[in-house]
Amino acid sequence: MKKRPWRNGPSGVVVTLSRDAGLAAQAEGEIRCHAAIEANDRQGIYLPCALIADNLRPVHEWLESHPGVQSVDVVFAATEPELISEPEPR
Repeated sequence: MKKRPWRNGPSGVVVTLSRDAGLAAQAEGEIRCHAAIEANDRQGIYLPCALIADNLRPVHEWLESHPGVQSVDVVFAATEPELISEPEPR
């Protein structure tokens, strides 16, 4: 099956961090350093973030790969044509 390109604009996610304080702190620090992520103030184990990149799939997968991250929930995905990135040339 051919994978459909993930064309998208800015997205908002809520990252649920581990209840283990050490793992959560490590994940939060790395998330805050990622160039495609703008993290807001942490609320307990929840870290609201904006994701801004031409292709968000790798960013989302990167977030999910951290041991200090329990889950990543998308709460906003841009649908306006002017915000959606153009397909990559072949």
